Amino acid sequence: MQPTATSSQRPYVSSTQHDSELELALGYNGLSRAFGVGAANISGSRSQGSATTLNSTSLLVIFGLIDTGRPGPLRLLNAQLGGQVGWLLLFAIFGLVAVIKWRRLRLPRRPYEQGILLWGGWFLTLLLFFSFALFDHAYYMVTFAPAICALVGIGGVAMYRAYRERSGWRGWLLPLALLATVLAQEGILIVFPRWNGALAPAIIGLGLLSALALIIARLVPRLPQIKLATPLMAVGLVAVLIAPAIWSAVPLATGNDTIDPLAGPPRAANVLAVIAHAFLPESVVAQPELIRYLLAHQGQARYLVATVNAPTAAPFILDTGKAVMALGGFNGFDTTVTAQQVARGSVRFFLLPSFAPGLLNTLPAGLRNAFAEILRLQQANNQQLPLPIQPAIVQWVNANCTVVPRAVAEPGIQGPEETVDLGETYTFPTQLFDCASRAA
Repeated sequence: MQPTATSSQRPYVSSTQHDSELELALGYNGLSRAFGVGAANISGSRSQGSATTLNSTSLLVIFGLIDTGRPGPLRLLNAQLGGQVGWLLLFAIFGLVAVIKWRRLRLPRRPYEQGILLWGGWFLTLLLFFSFALFDHAYYMVTFAPAICALVGIGGVAMYRAYRERSGWRGWLLPLALLATVLAQEGILIVFPRWNGALAPAIIGLGLLSALALIIARLVPRLPQIKLATPLMAVGLVAVLIAPAIWSAVPLATGNDTIDPLAGPPRAANVLAVIAHAFLPESVVAQPELIRYLLAHQGQARYLVATVNAPTAAPFILDTGKAVMALGGFNGFDTTVTAQQVARGSVRFFLLPSFAPGLLNTLPAGLRNAFAEILRLQQANNQQLPLPIQPAIVQWVNANCTVVPRAVAEPGIQGPEETVDLGETYTFPTQLFDCASRAA
């Protein structure tokens, strides 16, 4: 048997504080996602505090200040998530009811029944999780879409057949599913007045017409129910597919946020999105002047520069082919290295975000307000205050290194003298530190 690789022989397990696969699975992607515990900073990574401490993100979810809205049974139809996943949700629920056979489970199941178990189990699991969990990003809804689509297809066929065959109560599911779906879509669209005015007439007109016609055909024996079923269902399906099709296409035409992508028209950024963009911007620019300075002064240091996260390191790697250290992994909160390891001298230059009050006051109003909102919620709920990214390393660098003025690192580029320019989308003030005396 091959011996298990030690932590020094494999990559660091990102999004953990203790380099542990179990912590990643059960903590960051487990309890933290579901119940919001075990993480005290903005990213969701666990701090050194209590494992039962609500994280900052969870507080924002509870107060309904981010893209997912407040937890509850109608959450997937709310203003935040309805346009992402709610369009066909009720149709899928009716479809699941139509295909479930209330009888004793016997194995092995036929392929059709196995499909129902797969998609039904998937659907019910995520329906429960996304309705009540303290997760923070609406784009997680993409994991729910396959189950919804499958049940719309499987259940739609089952409801259609039941309607044609007048199969008792199941025969009423098709018109009721169309009726409920049309009303739910109108509820989603009503918070978008411009789009509601353009789409509602077609959706309500065609959807309600087909649903009511199916009901009337069922109630009046002399009407040719079987002949009417196919065209009426086709019209109803077209009606309920209009809004989700357009919502999916809008980002393709207008562009989308690569950090926090959403379907539908652009919306004002929420608190978490504003802060995420501050540390994980759409793009980072390695200014040619800064690259020339770093290359000229790297000396014998192993790394060209150390940055707080991978997105900031990427352009320097791509432009120079040199090794660049991302201290905190992708989002900046991983503890991949310690201050003691940094002090050994393999890095001379550090690009670090500055939390100096004077520089923070230069931030855009939206970002300042976002930080203030998190502080207010944490203080109101007796939560641990958020620490700067990589606090131990930031403290060591500030104590042992000197700030390189912009006029030296990036001559000719305008801006605050104590910071460097990393492009227009990088709004958080960043300083270049020279630790030459420690790297020698």
